[in-house]
Amino acid sequence: MSYLLFLGLLVLESCDYSDNISGIYTGNGVNNIDTLIIFDSGEYKRRLYNRSDGLLLFSQEGTWKFTDRNRMYFKDYFVDPDQNYPDNYSFSSVLVGATFEVDKSGGSLRISYSPWETVKLYYTKIDT
Repeated sequence: MSYLLFLGLLVLESCDYSDNISGIYTGNGVNNIDTLIIFDSGEYKRRLYNRSDGLLLFSQEGTWKFTDRNRMYFKDYFVDPDQNYPDNYSFSSVLVGATFEVDKSGGSLRISYSPWETVKLYYTKIDT
C-alpha cells in the first residue's frame, strides 16, 4: 500500500505542464511589476516596471524551452531579484540562461525561481 502511495505522489510531483504553459504571468515582487507572456512557439515577451512610479525599466523578448516535465529554460534572461535599480542600470549586460521550476500552487500555475537562498520569487498565471 505504501508503495502505491509513493508512486502516486511521484506521478503528481512530475506533472507535465507543457500543454498549459502559454499565457500571461505576473511576478510576486514588491519593488517591481514583472510581466511575462509565454507563447506556445517557444518565445516570450517580458516587461519590468518600477512599482513606485510605473516607469518601464526593461523589456525583452527571447526564447524558452522545457528541459524536463516541470522545468523551463529561458535563454538570455534577466533574473530580477526584485530590487530598486539606478536610472543607468544596464539590464542587457547581465542576461543569463535561467532555469525555472513549474508547479501548480494554490490552484494556479506558477513559474518560480530563487535568486538567493532566502528569496523565493515566482510568476503566477493570470490569463491564457
